[in-house]
Amino acid sequence: MRPWAPTPTRPKRQNEMEAAARLDAGLTTTTVRNDWLAVAMATAAELASATEPYRAEQLVEEARLAREHVAMLQRYTHVCSLLTRYDTNFGLCDRGPLVSVRFPVYLLPSTRTKLLEGMRDSFVAFVHELHHAAVTTNAAELDPEQERSAVGAAGFSNAIAADVWVQTTKVFDREVSEASARARLQFLLHDFAARAVGDEQSRLAQTRDHFACLRDACADFARRELLGKHLRDAEARQGAARRWLAGAARSEARGAVIALARRRRQGALFAQLDMGVVVAAFAKPERLDGERAAALYECMSRVHEALAAAMNWELRRADWLLAAPKDHQCWSGLAIAKDSCEHALDERLLQAPAHMACFATGRLRVVADKRLQTTPHMCGLTVVRVARLFAQLLKEGHVPLHRLCCALARRTAACEFAKYEQAARRVEVESLIPFGNAVGVPYVSGALSSAIRDVLSETTP
Repeated sequence: MRPWAPTPTRPKRQNEMEAAARLDAGLTTTTVRNDWLAVAMATAAELASATEPYRAEQLVEEARLAREHVAMLQRYTHVCSLLTRYDTNFGLCDRGPLVSVRFPVYLLPSTRTKLLEGMRDSFVAFVHELHHAAVTTNAAELDPEQERSAVGAAGFSNAIAADVWVQTTKVFDREVSEASARARLQFLLHDFAARAVGDEQSRLAQTRDHFACLRDACADFARRELLGKHLRDAEARQGAARRWLAGAARSEARGAVIALARRRRQGALFAQLDMGVVVAAFAKPERLDGERAAALYECMSRVHEALAAAMNWELRRADWLLAAPKDHQCWSGLAIAKDSCEHALDERLLQAPAHMACFATGRLRVVADKRLQTTPHMCGLTVVRVARLFAQLLKEGHVPLHRLCCALARRTAACEFAKYEQAARRVEVESLIPFGNAVGVPYVSGALSSAIRDVLSETTP
């Protein structure tokens, strides 16, 4: 007897008759298919022993492939049974709006790639939504640097989303636990915010020197004005303005006036004090003729006290911010809170990531932090707001990395089921039915349908 032929424990003819009767009855269980394989193998062995050598080798190869295809079919039907049970269990128990990202089977590479790509796009869109909420909520406490309010918004949002997606992929592939991934992301986000605060403090240290120079220039003009009050003619005032501008231009006051005029906070102050003449004089001191010198003197006589007071306030603010720790709330000013009927007009309702459809803890809103009431100065930074808001979402469990919405999980399971279903039917149509016809033992298709009926009968009350 050939190695691939079965070794029946009962007479071969009796096995053939019982298997044929069960096949005729339309039973398509795994046992029946094993019986069909045994009958088909025995028949193929008889045909091989009674035919020409080349035909015998062909039958041996076809029988070996049939055995492998039956095993493959059983694996496919088993996977489909697991996916069917997974889908039907959604209706048998209350799983809530979110379910685990872990499926009962390992997803095929194509399905896994599409699912993870969708989650990546979802996180990118969510971080951009978080950025929009950060710049529109409590905007009065944002750092008033217009040139830095939106620069790099897409870059740092994509960077944060990429880190979140990498950790989510590791959770999906069961490389790390969800708690470890969340802890790692919180560390990265807080480190990102700390580096942004450090950069801002470096800029504040530079602008503080500009504030000091401009304050000293205002004090110098006050002294010159006091000494020149007895000079009533226009030429004396023009000469005093030229000498003051020459001394101030040699210091950093010139750069301070030009730089501060471009900033939103100081630019608004300069506009309020009507300092256009001063800004123009510092921009081109070599073109200060008599008329412009007289206008400069008159303008500085009117605004130097208010400007000096404003620079003193800016110096106190800069000194306080330079001494503030990097994790202080003054650098953000926002927090995540449960949605309620009482909220400010600019407090924004936050939309959950698309692959989750809703947050794990309910509706959330981005609100102004109540701790700001005791903070003397603020310097809200957009990147810090986004990073800390996301860190709070992770810390408090609002955005779990191992959950997705029930609808997406069912669609993914249905997509995976369709692929295995097609493969199972192809095995039956292209391999087992032709082999059964060739050896005279017809194969009855429907293994997948039988397995699905068994699963549905288990879940039917």
